[in-house]
Amino acid sequence: MEIIRQGVDEIIPEEELIEKLKYSQKKNIPLRIKYGIDPTAVDVHIGHMVPVRIMRRF
Repeated sequence: MEIIRQGVDEIIPEEELIEKLKYSQKKNIPLRIKYGIDPTAVDVHIGHMVPVRIMRRF
């Protein structure tokens, strides 16, 4: 969780994420994450890269 919390203000709901991470590790299956932005939208900016950088750590 320390890696996930770096640079993150709030995780909602954190308990659910912890349970999903534990289940994923126990069953040896990857955790799927959806980041719902439209990469072709005109309002996408560099700030949208923060979650992407965190996901790349895994």
